[in-house]
Amino acid sequence: MDGEITLESEPGHGSTFGLNLPLATVPAPPKSLPEVDMAALRGLRAAVIDDLEVNREVLRRRLQSWGIQVDLASNGQDGLAQVVGAQLTGSAPDIVVLDHSMPDMSGVEVIERLRDKPETAGTPILLMSSMLHMGIEEEISQFDRVTYLRKPARSMALASALSQLLSHAPQDAAPTEPDAAAPTVALTLDREVKLLVVDDSAVNQIVIRRMLSELNAEVETANDGDEAIDLFTPGAFDLVLMDLSMPRRDGFETTRALRQMEEKAGVDPCPILAFSAMVLPDERQKALDAGMNESLHKPIRKAELLAAVQHWAGQGGEDPREASTG
Repeated sequence: MDGEITLESEPGHGSTFGLNLPLATVPAPPKSLPEVDMAALRGLRAAVIDDLEVNREVLRRRLQSWGIQVDLASNGQDGLAQVVGAQLTGSAPDIVVLDHSMPDMSGVEVIERLRDKPETAGTPILLMSSMLHMGIEEEISQFDRVTYLRKPARSMALASALSQLLSHAPQDAAPTEPDAAAPTVALTLDREVKLLVVDDSAVNQIVIRRMLSELNAEVETANDGDEAIDLFTPGAFDLVLMDLSMPRRDGFETTRALRQMEEKAGVDPCPILAFSAMVLPDERQKALDAGMNESLHKPIRKAELLAAVQHWAGQGGEDPREASTG
C-alpha cells in the first residue's frame, strides 16, 4: 500500500502522529437528484392528507417554508371531500400529498376516487409511506401523474418529487402513446402567433407554455378574469385559452367581457377556447352562448393543444390581426 507513519515526540509536551498514504483521486459522484427551481413552487397550493398529526405538521411547515399554501385533512374521506369541493370554490390544489396507509380509506383508494371524477382526473398526486410496500410502484402505475416517495423524505427529495410531478405534462407520464401530431403542427405555423392563457393555476400555465415552446408562439398569461381583461387588447391576440372555473370572475363572464371589448373596437372576434377539467354538455352550450368557439378538456394532450392552435390561430398563414385592421 506504500505510505508512511511518522512520530514526533517531545518530553513534557506530548506526541504528534502522522499518516501519509498515496490515494487515487476519485471524481465526485453525480447528483442523485435533479436541481429544483424552488421559485416555481412558490404560490402553489397543496392538499396534505395524512392520519398522523405529526406527519401533517412536518409537511405543512416544510411546504409553507417554500411558499406553498397548504390545506390539511386527517383522513381519506375528509381529504377527498376537501379536494373535490375546492374545485367548485376556485381554490383547487395544484398537487395532493397523500399518505398510503390510513384507516377506513387507504391512499390508493383516495387516488381511485379522485381519478374517477373529471374535475380531479389530472391532479398530480404524491403518495408517501413510511413502510416498505412490495409492489406499490406497480400498484400506482395504472394512474397518470402519481409518484411514490418513501418516508421520511429529505427536503430536496420531496422538492424534487413535487417539481417532477408539476412540471411534466400528462402525456409525458405515458410515453407509450407517442405524440405524432406535434411536428406536423409546428411546421404549419410559419408566422408568430400570440396567445393569451387565462388560468388561476400556475402549474397549468407552465404546462401549456412548455407544450407550446416548440411553436413560433408568444404566450401571455393571466391569473384570473380581471387580469385577462386588463391584458386583452382587441385585435392583438390570435387565440385565447380560457379556464372556466376561476375565483371572482369565471371564464363565462370573462369571455362576455372580452367580446364586448371587441365589438366596441369594431374588430373581428378572436377565437376563445374553453379549457376545463369538466366540460359537461350544458357547460359546453353555456360556453358557446358566452362567445367561446370550442371546448378543450384538462388534462389536455400536447397533440390536441397543438392541433387546436393550428386550426384556430394558424388560418393558413394569414394573420387575422392584420386582416381585422385592414
